Amino acid sequence: DGPAAVEVGGGKLFLIAGPCVIESRDSALRHSARLVEISRQTGVPIIYRLNPDATVASKLDLAA
Repeated sequence: DGPAAVEVGGGKLFLIAGPCVIESRDSALRHSARLVEISRQTGVPIIYRLNPDATVASKLDLAA
């Protein structure tokens, strides 16, 4: 599965969610997987938002 388009401003409910702090790559992936489950269970589209500037360790490599 890959990203899906979410219509914003069409009058339908959607959610923007994600962690405030990225503790690790694995943590970010776990959060995103859980949000996918929630979106599928509820039918509410979720935009997963990360702020890479909010990492605990400034040298954390999320691309690895």
